[in-house]
Amino acid sequence: MAPHVLARTGRAEPSRLLNWVRKERIAAAVRRDHAVKVCDLVAEFGVSDMTIRRDLAELSAQGLVRRVRGGAMAPAPSHPVTAPPAPTAAERTIATLAKKFVKAGSSIAMNPGPTTRQLALRIVSDAALRPLTVVTNSLAVAEIFHLANDSHLNVILTGGTPIGADALVGPLAERGYATHPAFAAFLDLSVSWRGGLRSASTDEATTNRAMVEFAGHSIVLAAGSRRGAIEGPAFTNLKDIDAVITHKGLSRDVVAPAATSFTGQLILA
Repeated sequence: MAPHVLARTGRAEPSRLLNWVRKERIAAAVRRDHAVKVCDLVAEFGVSDMTIRRDLAELSAQGLVRRVRGGAMAPAPSHPVTAPPAPTAAERTIATLAKKFVKAGSSIAMNPGPTTRQLALRIVSDAALRPLTVVTNSLAVAEIFHLANDSHLNVILTGGTPIGADALVGPLAERGYATHPAFAAFLDLSVSWRGGLRSASTDEATTNRAMVEFAGHSIVLAAGSRRGAIEGPAFTNLKDIDAVITHKGLSRDVVAPAATSFTGQLILA
């Protein structure tokens, strides 16, 4: 990056220094949070929307960020990325059934997982589900909608602390769901009916709890075949869930408790 132009006083020109500092801070925010939104940057730096978009364009040209609708993400890794496993039949079928809960003109929330990725692909391929706003803490889900390049699909990546290869969690992710309430939240989870639904970690649990809390309806997509039962911290009670879509192939000791203790819709694919 070119050095600052110094004024005759020997000090950096304020406007040039401000521009340089602002872009450095934007790049640092992307490295820290993995994603930033234009509206947040406008509020933080007190500059125009056009200025922030110009900053992001310059940072993108330098390979420091990757522009997406409404903001920017961390650049794609230069090293080879392992492709996700091929979807199972259960994941594909459950995603197809879940699409019936998506309403054009509404907003939905989606957490990371193989079944939510399958749901995202089905939404993208169905022109009747437009316009639609999607709020997600999944990098993979956001990428699917971004690559669709459809102006009627508004994708909001929450930001947050990256864990694993796909998920963003923590206070920033929770705030993303709180500030963008969804008509329906779709949660890709394994089935565990003892003491409520569970997540693999405390950070995931609090982020999933925010999804449920700020959504009008909550639908669990429980393919269950890939990850098995999760015994981590509980994040919600069954009474907060409106529907669970799972499959008949799950063992009787998994499905039977759901049928007796769950008062929402239990849909067996």
